[in-house]
Amino acid sequence: MPAATAVKVPGRRHPASWAAWPVLAVAHAGLLLELQPLATWFYPLAWWSYIAILDGVLCRRGEAPLMAWPPRRLAGVAAASWAFWLLFEAINLRIANWYYVGVPEMWPLRWLGISLSFATVLPLMAVTARVLWPLAWPGPCRVRPLALTPGRLRAVQAAGVLFLALPLAFPRYAFPLVWGFVPLLLDPVNHRAGRPSLLAQWERGSARRFVNLLLAGLACGLLWECWNFWAVGRWVYTVPFLSETKVFEMPPLGFLGFPPLAVAGYVFTVWVDGVWAKTGAVTRALAAVGVLALGLATLGGMDRLTVDAVVPRLEGVGVLAPAERAALEGAGVNSLKALAALPDARLGAVAARAGLAPGHLAEARAWARLARLKGIGNAHAARLWALGVRSVADLAARGPEALHEALGGAEPLPRLKVWVRAARRAG
Repeated sequence: MPAATAVKVPGRRHPASWAAWPVLAVAHAGLLLELQPLATWFYPLAWWSYIAILDGVLCRRGEAPLMAWPPRRLAGVAAASWAFWLLFEAINLRIANWYYVGVPEMWPLRWLGISLSFATVLPLMAVTARVLWPLAWPGPCRVRPLALTPGRLRAVQAAGVLFLALPLAFPRYAFPLVWGFVPLLLDPVNHRAGRPSLLAQWERGSARRFVNLLLAGLACGLLWECWNFWAVGRWVYTVPFLSETKVFEMPPLGFLGFPPLAVAGYVFTVWVDGVWAKTGAVTRALAAVGVLALGLATLGGMDRLTVDAVVPRLEGVGVLAPAERAALEGAGVNSLKALAALPDARLGAVAARAGLAPGHLAEARAWARLARLKGIGNAHAARLWALGVRSVADLAARGPEALHEALGGAEPLPRLKVWVRAARRAG
C-alpha cells in the first residue's frame, strides 16, 4: 500500500503478529486432522495470520504495520481487495480456468468465507512487497529511462483493452493475457494524475518497484499454491493445454501469472486511493453500493458456474440409510474421512459392530473415496454412481469424453478430465 511505505515508527513488538502464530498453528492442526470448521476455514485463518506475522517484521524494522492503520483504513483495503479479486472471478466465469471445491454448504457461510479470503489478496501482496523491499533488490535497479508521450500512454491503455477483450473473446487461447490488463489500463491514469506510477518510475530510469512487486507476487503465489494444495476448501485448475504436469495444483507455467498479479494489485490500490480521495460522500456511497451489487452478482455467478462441490460429509453418502449411518458413527466411524480411510483389515470388525454387511460397508467406503477424490463431493458421486461408476478404479477406467456424453453435458469436460486424471493417478 503506497500510502504507508514511507512511514517510520519506533521499533516495537506487534501484538497481532504474536497472536497470529498460535492461530496459524491451530489452523494447520485443524487442516491436518480435518477438524471442522477449522479445515474448511483454513484459508482465511492462514492468510490473515500471515499478514499479521509479516506486520510484525515491519514493526520490528521501525515501519508502520498494515494492521496498525486505523480500522476504517484497514476495512477499506479489505473491501478493495474483495472487489479486486471478484473482478477476476467475474472474468473466470467466461474463461473457466479454475473452480472451487470443499466450500461450506450454507450459502451465507460460503459467501462469508469466500469474501474473507478475497479480502486478503491486496493486503498480503502489499505486506510481502514491503518486507522484501530492502531484501530482494537493495540496489537502485537502474534501467534506460522511458520517454513517455501522450500517444505512448494511449498505446499502453489500448494494449490493456486488448488484454481484457481477447481472453473474453478467445478464452481457450488468450487466457494468460488477463493478468496484465489492470496495470496497462490504470497505470497511465495514475501517471496522468500525478499519483505513484510504475511508468513514472521507468521514466526516471528505475525499475526497483516493478521488480519488487514481481518478486512479491511470485513469493505469494508459491505459498498460495502450497496451502491450497492441502486445503479442504480450495480451487482446482482447468487451464487449457497445461493440465498434465503440475506443481501443487498449478501447472508450472501458471506461476508466471502471480508476478503480474502483484503489479496489478499495486496499480489498482494506487488508483482506488486516488479516486476515493477526490470523491464526495454521495459519490462514494453510490460507488460502494454499485461495487457491492456487482460483487454479490459475481458471487451468485460463482455459485452457478465455478463453485463445484461443498464439503462432503458422512450424511451425504447415498448408499447409507440414516439408521445405518448412525450405527456406523456408533462404531467409531464418524466422518467421511474415517470411512474412506477404513482399511480392509478392520472392515469386518467395524461392520459387525455397526450391524452392517461387510459388502455394504465396502460399498459405502468406495463412495466415500470417490467423493473425496479431487473434491468431487457427494452430489457428483451420486451422479457417477447412477452411471455405474462405483469406485475410483471405475472412474479411472472411463474416458472423460464418454462420461461427458453420458451425463448429458451436465458436467464441464475439463472438470471430468481432472477427475479421471486424478483417479488414474490414485490407482
